[in-house]
Amino acid sequence: MRDGIFVVDFLLLFASGSYSASTDLFWLLFVMSTLQPALRHWLLQTSRARLIARSERELRSRVILLVHRQETMSLLGFPLTRYIDVNDAEEVLRACELTDPEMCCG
Repeated sequence: MRDGIFVVDFLLLFASGSYSASTDLFWLLFVMSTLQPALRHWLLQTSRARLIARSERELRSRVILLVHRQETMSLLGFPLTRYIDVNDAEEVLRACELTDPEMCCG
């Protein structure tokens, strides 16, 4: 029933002339450009995790890596600042300690 109320509200706005497609387009682009860096970062992390998991399966060993990369913070698609992001070395040491002694680390 809530969807029906939304449709009625939309039709009332459209009929009254206060609805502006250009305003909706602006907000849609604004939201998309705001979410794009987070989505890109998430896709990069998941693809990296898939690659590590595949390497571990193929090599039958534990893959532990320390990634040194330069990250860019941006707003609305414009880069604001760059910084070096290094995964915590303590995580690498913890992964080595938690790895089964029977398993090779590569």
